[in-house]
Amino acid sequence: PPVLGAYKARFPSVVPRLFVANSDAVQSRVAERSLDVGFIEGDSHLPVLVTAVCCEDELLVTCAPSHPLAKLESATPESLMRYANISRELGSGTREVIDHYLQMAGIAPDTLQREMELGSPEALKRLVATGLGFAIMSRATVANEIRLGQLVQVPLMPRLVRSMSVVYPKERIHSQMVSSFVEFAKQIIEARLAIEIHAVVGGILGDDVEFADAIRCQFFGLGDDHFDGLGGVFATHAGDGTEGTEPVAAFADLEVGKVPGGDAE
Repeated sequence: PPVLGAYKARFPSVVPRLFVANSDAVQSRVAERSLDVGFIEGDSHLPVLVTAVCCEDELLVTCAPSHPLAKLESATPESLMRYANISRELGSGTREVIDHYLQMAGIAPDTLQREMELGSPEALKRLVATGLGFAIMSRATVANEIRLGQLVQVPLMPRLVRSMSVVYPKERIHSQMVSSFVEFAKQIIEARLAIEIHAVVGGILGDDVEFADAIRCQFFGLGDDHFDGLGGVFATHAGDGTEGTEPVAAFADLEVGKVPGGDAE
């Protein structure tokens, strides 16, 4: 939604239509041309679509503060087998990435103690907060709950990092509106990730500005000149800089559709 809001602010005459679903449904709608653009987890398996990676996103063990896993510094795939799991539904890009990760670790996904499968990240967060079980979720998706102390995240070892991609039909010519939106969305998502990195590094290192800058350049390849322009992006297109804290992962299952007359929105 923040990407659409920023785009709408820049192009007021555009009327976006939003469709939210898991990655399989998103790809199908784009492939059948009922939607122009989709954002999904991972790559598309449909040959009629072009897949372009927008950014990377880390998935972590997510649980209530009272859960035994919350006490760990990191969690191995084997350590998860002892606890109840709450997962996304089949067809979800997140579920596919997690299942593949477990398989690479020598663990059959169906051997997890799955208590429930849910089709909504919001429902997943709320259920996990009750202490019923753990989930594996994006760092960005639960940023607000982490700040409020409702959830805790523990990194997996080895880390689980997925790609977030934009998909659109494999055609030689696309409307100018679709092309401009794809490029705009890529830039906004990249900027939002950089803002999140900036906030995390700043929060860890506090007032030590010189050391924080050195960390950014060393590990992220980003200097002050990169961050200086980011606040302006959101100040110009989102009213103020606060939107930069919204979850990047919220874009995973969003698309822009077509207006009734057939023009791209």
